[in-house]
Amino acid sequence: MLGHAVTDVLEEGVDAVGEGLAEVAGAGAEDLGGVLGALGVLCGLAGAALVMGLPVGDLLHTVLDAEGALCSADLATPPAAEAERRIAALAEQAAPFLKPGAIVSDVGSTKAELHGAIDRIRMPEESVYVGSHPMAGSEKSGFEYADARLFEGRPCFVTEGDAPNRKATEAVEDFWTGLGMRVTRTTPQLHDRMVAWLGATALALLLFGIGLRFHLRELIAVWRLAVPGALIQSTLSTSALAVLLHFMGWDWASGFILGMAISVASTVVMAMVLTEWHDLHAKIGHIAIGWTVVEDILTVALLLLLPIIFSPDRSMDQNIGAVLGLAGIKIVGLLAIVVVLGKWIIPWALERIAKTRSRELFTLAVLVLAVGIAVGSAKLFGVSMALGAFLAGLAGGRSEF
Repeated sequence: MLGHAVTDVLEEGVDAVGEGLAEVAGAGAEDLGGVLGALGVLCGLAGAALVMGLPVGDLLHTVLDAEGALCSADLATPPAAEAERRIAALAEQAAPFLKPGAIVSDVGSTKAELHGAIDRIRMPEESVYVGSHPMAGSEKSGFEYADARLFEGRPCFVTEGDAPNRKATEAVEDFWTGLGMRVTRTTPQLHDRMVAWLGATALALLLFGIGLRFHLRELIAVWRLAVPGALIQSTLSTSALAVLLHFMGWDWASGFILGMAISVASTVVMAMVLTEWHDLHAKIGHIAIGWTVVEDILTVALLLLLPIIFSPDRSMDQNIGAVLGLAGIKIVGLLAIVVVLGKWIIPWALERIAKTRSRELFTLAVLVLAVGIAVGSAKLFGVSMALGAFLAGLAGGRSEF
């Protein structure tokens, strides 16, 4: 497939310019949407073309003379390893050099903001921006992890703005299809929602698996250390950063908000580190996970309090006690539901499903359990999906299955 893509690109005379390295032809990247540029694709393809004996002179000219290449490029992409605002700025710098009818694209992982920014740029006649988000790569990087089939069968989203150019969109779709990707056309807003949902779901499933290997009694056993430890650490971290920022010219409100954000450790990161060091089920692992769960609960209360504490309308009669009480009720209610689900409902349901002897049905039931409790916890109780999934794992772990 890669050989055919090289032949198609070079024979049809498609000229592309962007930023990247030859490793993109096969070297796995941690996030292709964060480091891949169209020039990187074609540089990698050029390497394959040389092996096949195909002409690549025009392509090498594109690499060596970026400004000249922009003047004749059919497809141009800003560097992908930049934030959306930086990509838009680079696209604006390149706009004067684009030929009429050129297509501007990118390979970033968010699209709505980028579409809005690039749509405001003065482009040459009939030039248009079409967003791309190829989803390929791995957690490993470097030439030693090169994979000639990096793109084959992998998904790629192509997004078009409010005034779509069908011909340009189809051209970008053909480019990625030629590399073997499965292309889906969508709107920038829907793309961003889908990507955010996929990211949240992946974290939720990770925490669900960790929760399955824990037991409530393991967390309860460390509450005397985890609860006061989390409270003291969060308070000290928040206060120290607020004081430091105050000396740097920040106001107290901004300093405390940033301090509260930084003082909360990530349960996901903590669990991954503990797993890597084989300490997840050690005493220190129980304490660390219990500590971060307490911080997650504190975050729920803080998110409810912030709009009240820093509200510009001081005439409103805000009852902080009522808000804290509501947060407490939600948290206690969530924990009670988890206990009930874990002790009676989930074991009963899984037992009935296990009697069907259908592995597919059982797997689907566990997936629905994980995602359902995670989403329900987020919607009804205001906690993160990750914490909800972790609690779902705790509940499911009480079952013999």
